[in-house]
Amino acid sequence: MGMAFRGSSHHTANQRAIDLLYYFSIDQLFCGAGKCIAVEHICNGVFDCEWGQDERNCVRLSGEMGVIGEGMLELYSPNTTSWRPACIQSWDSELSATIICNILGYKLSSRSMLGENNKLLASVKYNQSKEYYDENKMTVYREIRYCPDTYLYPSISLLCSNFECGVRRRPQTIYRKTRIVGGRPSLPGDWPFLAAILGGPDEIFYCAGVLISEQWVLTAAHCTGGRKILGDLSEWTIQLGMTRRHSHSFFGRKVKVEKIIRHEKYNNGPVQHDHDIALFKLSEKLTFHEFLLPVCLPPPNMVLKANISCTVIGWGRRNGLEGADYEPTVNEVQVPVLDRDLCNMWLKQKDVNITEGMICAGYEQGGKDACQGDSGGPLLCPMEGYKDRWFVGGIVSWGVECATPSLPGVYVNVPMYTEWIKNNIHADQLFSSTDDDY
Repeated sequence: MGMAFRGSSHHTANQRAIDLLYYFSIDQLFCGAGKCIAVEHICNGVFDCEWGQDERNCVRLSGEMGVIGEGMLELYSPNTTSWRPACIQSWDSELSATIICNILGYKLSSRSMLGENNKLLASVKYNQSKEYYDENKMTVYREIRYCPDTYLYPSISLLCSNFECGVRRRPQTIYRKTRIVGGRPSLPGDWPFLAAILGGPDEIFYCAGVLISEQWVLTAAHCTGGRKILGDLSEWTIQLGMTRRHSHSFFGRKVKVEKIIRHEKYNNGPVQHDHDIALFKLSEKLTFHEFLLPVCLPPPNMVLKANISCTVIGWGRRNGLEGADYEPTVNEVQVPVLDRDLCNMWLKQKDVNITEGMICAGYEQGGKDACQGDSGGPLLCPMEGYKDRWFVGGIVSWGVECATPSLPGVYVNVPMYTEWIKNNIHADQLFSSTDDDY
């Protein structure tokens, strides 16, 4: 088998059954491990489920919740399965606002307003430590949860800023069964940055991508198809906030595409597959939640150190054999970034080499790798100094076979293109602002 992209060219006919994360009855929530809890225990400030499912997604802001969060604080009412304004029994303008913004994924509380007339309480920029947040989060939850229905206490409006990218809010499970080219299946919410790129009126799975902001998805340039396809944006759909390709999750979103920006030097140079990077602009801004979050971009021109362990995720084949099925659920596998000279030495046997715009990741003995169907998906690397925060170090681009000894996977070297990404997004924002003036 020669050098090949790792994209999907067709949709599997064998759609698997959809896994459900939670099971609901009329008045109970299924926690897992054979345990159910009554509805009154949901969003009450006490972790009754082992993974804390009963206390997640309990608060939100009524307005925007993307890079900036703004609006009236609302609390989920499990009895009525609806959202209602949250009234406050005890409110410290600086501390309580910061805790709630932290719960929603923001570092800072920039403004809080209290009461029917939303009188300004304070204009603060206050950033507490994670230890403070963990210690006081449940106290704030209880202050909100037990407000009387008569709303005798004032409601609160917030402006939150500095959204934390690359953070997985769902607690990660420890044990999983091994499968797909040395990897393992992910559970819903494990990788909230992942996007599925669907093509045509039948929304056929085409490639993967990764969410980098409330309106932009990063992917491989070869996932944008030919030049003619670039002109017909109605053919593209981006699916986010889901783990299974065939599922229709309550938290999932399907969004059309407003613009595609493909690197201007893609395949225009002497090296095939060079500059294999592109951006999809979504037709609308997204609301972030624990199943749908942006990943961090690396600093410009950051050097990915050899042997750093990163994780590649996607729906690709479990092996490189012809006729192998694409996976219905996201799979993940850890692979080390390789020294550039070592990678070129291994690939010399196939008469190919990597450029500065590419990186390699894999094992000399093979066995773990991305494969066909993973194209455009992210190679996620841990941020140094953080327990569970991720940046996109690479984009699945091409490879020679799958998981073959001394033939590692090749990825776009994202740090080399961080400035290109930011410049194109900034230029689009300026262009959109100019259009709004007319």
